[in-house]
Amino acid sequence: MKIVDLIHVLPKGSTYYSFEYFPPKTTVGLENLMSRITRMSNNMLPLFSSVTWGTAGSTANVSVLLSKLLENQHKVPACLHLTCTNVDRKVIDEALETAKNAGIRNILALRGDPPLNGDHWEGKLSDFEHAVDLVRYIRQKYGDYFCIGVAAYPEGHADSNVPELTRDPVHDIPFLVEKVKAGADFIMTQIFYEPNVFIEFEKTLRNHESGVFRDITIIPAVMPIQSFSILKRMTRLCGCSIPESLMKRLEAVKSDDEAVKSIGVEHAVEMINIILQNTDHRVLGFHFCTLNLEKSVARILKNSSLLTHRWEQYESQLKDDKTLKSTRRRLSLEETPELHNHVVIPPDDSLKGISASLRNQPNEAALATHRDSLTADAPFSVSEGSGVLGRQANWDDFPNGRFGDPRSPAYGEIDGYGPTLHFPQQEALRLWGYPVDESDITSLFQRHIKNDIHAIPWIDETVDDETKLISQHLLNVNGRTWWTVGSQPTVNGAPSTDPVFGWGPKGGKVYQKAFIEFFISSKDFESFVKKWHDNEQITYYAGNKKGDFLTNAPNDGASAVTWGVYPGREIIQSTIIAEVSFKAWMNEAFDVWAEWAYLYPKNTATRNLLDHCTNDRWLVSVIHHDYMDNDGLWKALEVA
Repeated sequence: MKIVDLIHVLPKGSTYYSFEYFPPKTTVGLENLMSRITRMSNNMLPLFSSVTWGTAGSTANVSVLLSKLLENQHKVPACLHLTCTNVDRKVIDEALETAKNAGIRNILALRGDPPLNGDHWEGKLSDFEHAVDLVRYIRQKYGDYFCIGVAAYPEGHADSNVPELTRDPVHDIPFLVEKVKAGADFIMTQIFYEPNVFIEFEKTLRNHESGVFRDITIIPAVMPIQSFSILKRMTRLCGCSIPESLMKRLEAVKSDDEAVKSIGVEHAVEMINIILQNTDHRVLGFHFCTLNLEKSVARILKNSSLLTHRWEQYESQLKDDKTLKSTRRRLSLEETPELHNHVVIPPDDSLKGISASLRNQPNEAALATHRDSLTADAPFSVSEGSGVLGRQANWDDFPNGRFGDPRSPAYGEIDGYGPTLHFPQQEALRLWGYPVDESDITSLFQRHIKNDIHAIPWIDETVDDETKLISQHLLNVNGRTWWTVGSQPTVNGAPSTDPVFGWGPKGGKVYQKAFIEFFISSKDFESFVKKWHDNEQITYYAGNKKGDFLTNAPNDGASAVTWGVYPGREIIQSTIIAEVSFKAWMNEAFDVWAEWAYLYPKNTATRNLLDHCTNDRWLVSVIHHDYMDNDGLWKALEVA
């Protein structure tokens, strides 16, 4: 069913909400996301759910798969995101045709990241330069079949290739007018954290002289704050501002993800209430960017009364359709028996050393009993870890990210941008210049360690205090032309409140094994393997652009390299390195080499150098297991 029709049939003044998911980076993460979608769809009753589309169509198959799962197995109307730049027309056509055949009626038409230059672009979709071109194309080819949404930017959207443009929402409105006139049915906004920014933007649109926004559905996007670092990253990438009062509160607890999440929930609830009270019933729905996590979303729904109102709508429907409730509750057991609504652990137990308690799975009888007793409080109690499904709901909620558990749907740099430089072309050139030999690249990495430059292609922020403590070792490693993209020192029982190493709730102790990750030449890698392959204190994972992979890890095992011990809790493992996660990151790491190379024309000295590095280098992650030996890793690498 179309999103605009779903909204139209709601009782007048009814609030609603929807969820957004992104394709996970690992196969087991995808399986666990399917279980999470089952749980969130059946328990939280979103009006619809959307699935993002990776950079240059990189997740096309999985994005379509998840959309079909929502639409056909969970009976939740799906909205498939589509971006048109850097994507072959054939991919767009296949996605649209598959969506239509699956009964998917909703598309969010986006431009996506613009090409870096003509060389990168290669003219594959010269007629799809902007989102409006995609809207027109869909309308021309499919008529009124699809309900099409488009993006709007309450704080303005500056073209990443034209950074000198001032961010001004008024400047963007003519482009939004074009998209609506071309056939857009609804508008979904970029995330924001200042409610008045959205309120003023919505008023500006409603009063625009074109008149095209007077009655169109406008849905604000809400992204729960999952951690302080993710918030900083997302706000920089999206360009949204943070209220000073909110930032002060977060700064005070930035190392405690649970406290950060709680503040984030409070702020999101406040934003929702302010918007509902100040848009005169014109804005009644909210789109939650879940980041593939559920606990914060459930808390926001509960505390804002959105969940209560949605369940009232649901119970009202039951009076008209007595089979609706039992049908919905049977869906995941009858139509998706392979999911079982639980955490998937690989058959070979390749992560057997991590979170073993997840093996306690509920049986299907217990699941059926749970569904038969659903109430409006069920999603909240589940998200808090209560009941049959509680453990499966939030086992990966804290922590998550690039070095988190690769089984989590949220594993990876969860910003939705994929392997990209995250900088406008001109800023990237200013930062990194025009290297012509390996010594120039070495200099870039060393300057970043010294904080002389604030970013390199793989790391888009300055080094932190923890890294500064091992900066001389890192400078020495890079001096060998082993270019570092990740590292940490040893820690043995530091307080969880330590200003440098601390994380998690108060009263805990944190521990770290030293590790380092770097790009090394093929020649040096041969020597590396001969020297350290049989070293019992060292585990390494290595791979190259061609897909070659080598490790000395036993039985595809995983290593927790950062963990915390807290009163009354199981041990929390915040940093995990395993074969499955390394391979997922390895592919992205080499894609970043290619993105960097695309900044420069073909057959130039810089382009040739970067192409050579892309094809010659190995990415290596090295772990030293003795966390009580501060210099063990550095002595082994002969840089102490």
